[in-house]
Amino acid sequence: MRKPKLRFLLATSLVVVAGLAVFVIGRYVASEDTPVEAQISPTGTPVVVEKPPHPSIAAEMTAIAIDNTKPWFTGVLNGFTFIGEGTPYPRVAGGCSSSQLRGLSSSDARTAIRDSEIDFEVSHLPNGLRLVGETATVCNDDVVGIERVYEGSDVRVLEIGRTKIEPVFPAIAPKDRLSALTIRGRPSVLVKPIGSLPTMPTIILMRDEEGTRWVINADGIDVDEALKVAEGVK
Repeated sequence: MRKPKLRFLLATSLVVVAGLAVFVIGRYVASEDTPVEAQISPTGTPVVVEKPPHPSIAAEMTAIAIDNTKPWFTGVLNGFTFIGEGTPYPRVAGGCSSSQLRGLSSSDARTAIRDSEIDFEVSHLPNGLRLVGETATVCNDDVVGIERVYEGSDVRVLEIGRTKIEPVFPAIAPKDRLSALTIRGRPSVLVKPIGSLPTMPTIILMRDEEGTRWVINADGIDVDEALKVAEGVK
């Protein structure tokens, strides 16, 4: 089981989807789905021959390659602003810059979170996942960010973060992988995974009337299950 991902840094709270997808595909390509064989050449010299990847893996590799040729969307979608490289990132509520934020973990984080107005509950989790860690980000002694991480005995990891910040995100995907939704009355954007492998990450962005921004990163969890998680956070 992978170590818990306790990495709630407000200025970089999104996963770079394309890079993670390439990692996942690379892991599959290097697995037993693509074994190598040793053959003997006419001269008697051993030659290692790699079998081509399974057709489903090859299809995902092709999908990733095509996705990487598309420009990432910048602009406004459903009230969310996606910014390009070099565009200033907004400060969290309280006015703290990234260098002024303090991160808390373990018991310190749990205590701060329980006393925070942005604490939240998760009423639906995919089977087999359990809470493995939570972190808090503090600005001037005020909790401005929370992240909880859930893991299972397989490759699935679920991260749910809530932040007191404007609904602004670095550009992370082409327009054709972004879908505007409304989840429990919250304006949302679904970042659809590349291809159809179950290990591809699904990302859901939400904003609420309290002026907070949500990021749900469902790694190895399909879209329908990730949407159930989003429906259940409160």
